[in-house]
Amino acid sequence: MFRQEGPSEETENKGDLIPGSITSHIFIQEKQEMRLRKTMGLATVGLSLLFAGNAMAESYLVIANGNKFNKKLVADIEAMGAKAGHVMERVGIAEFDSLDADFISKVEGIKGVWAAAPNMTIEFVDPSMEVFEAEAVEPPFTGDDDFFFDAQWGHTAVEALDTWAKGHRGAGVRVAVLDSGIDADNPEFVGTLNLALSTSFVAGENVDSSILDPGPSFNHGTHVAGTIAAADNGYGVIGVAPEAELVAVKVLSQITGSGSFADVYAGMIYAANIDADLINMSLGGSLPRSCGNGPGSRADACQALITAGNRVANYVRQQGTLIIASAGNSARDFNSDKNLMELPNDLPGVVSIAATSPSGWATDPLNADFDIPAYYTNYGTSGVAFSAPGGSVFAYPGNENCLIAGLVRPCWLFDLVFSVGNGAVWYWAQGTSMAAPHATGVAALIISANGGPMAPSDVVEAMKAGADDVGKPGKDDFHGHGAVNANASTP
Repeated sequence: MFRQEGPSEETENKGDLIPGSITSHIFIQEKQEMRLRKTMGLATVGLSLLFAGNAMAESYLVIANGNKFNKKLVADIEAMGAKAGHVMERVGIAEFDSLDADFISKVEGIKGVWAAAPNMTIEFVDPSMEVFEAEAVEPPFTGDDDFFFDAQWGHTAVEALDTWAKGHRGAGVRVAVLDSGIDADNPEFVGTLNLALSTSFVAGENVDSSILDPGPSFNHGTHVAGTIAAADNGYGVIGVAPEAELVAVKVLSQITGSGSFADVYAGMIYAANIDADLINMSLGGSLPRSCGNGPGSRADACQALITAGNRVANYVRQQGTLIIASAGNSARDFNSDKNLMELPNDLPGVVSIAATSPSGWATDPLNADFDIPAYYTNYGTSGVAFSAPGGSVFAYPGNENCLIAGLVRPCWLFDLVFSVGNGAVWYWAQGTSMAAPHATGVAALIISANGGPMAPSDVVEAMKAGADDVGKPGKDDFHGHGAVNANASTP
């Protein structure tokens, strides 16, 4: 099962919502001393669709013997009464909907088919240029005209401003954000969002999240995109790479919080095919490495889905696109738990990001330690490549108020990651979902600084070379190769 890697949705209202104002909605994980009490459940289910006549059809992924899914094979399967959905010709995977309860056993009897498996859902768990020397003032004392920029401590943590001062701001880099869409009309994305290339793989939902929900509201994809590349335009917040190009690829429903393996895999391939330099995937989930053969199937269903994912990830990498993903929020030790496959983290070439947080940043911004592992982050040298700012609601124990960016709020709230939502409002959030876009922004700055595009392996090597070796010397459980550092990773 996949999920968006923001922790369980928890909300605390600090006053009425005012259009164009800041709201104090917080998205946090379940813990014993919950400041808030609402939690969301998890489930992995098959995807059912309506056929004509309102009969319920099940959705399946069909995997060909090789990395091609030709038109004849599609026709042979449709001759069984199935309907083709996403056909990923270049990786030998296709989605089909069928009313036949014996679809798997029958389709595996067709020449050219290796295996089939239920199409499970994804659920919430929740460059040459003139360079001019400029003083880079760190938040919260920048005086920047993007009026909430001083609430973005993550930029200090990854040394984004020092990188900007060298003239590197992400120009020429295309970033695909695979998520729950984006608020396309938000002023935060003027000049950075390529709406023409943005698309939705979620049936019935536009990539523009404001169509279904004009806000003010939290939208996971909008918040993530804001951290990567909100424009430096005198409004709201600024992304880590504010001149990068954003392409929103909707693979998760903003209504149900769910999508499917087919939607996510098709979105990954689309991003690679439009020459995205980077894919940000602030989503994920754990899948057993073995879950048994489906009814009448010759293949283990989980292994079939993993095999499909391996093909997709290899294809994406071969096209020159680097995938950066959230490590997950289950406080799981990758080193000791070998029974589960974390997707997309464990797929070939995916860079997995754990989350860190300061403790009471707002009380002493100039002396903050940004590299404290967040209580919820997954960890383990076998699964974590780097760490980045994700925030933590429990890092600071006090309840006194602090003043940052004109906002008077409890000091602990400022330890979360601040970004934009739907409808001209802004939100604090925590999670590895927030860590991944900081790392993606850093990667965008690296590619831009090197004149891009770059091979995925070269981007990773630059990230390694510049990462801060925090925690245990060398590669360690919570930070992998280290905490991402844009300034040290760029010329």
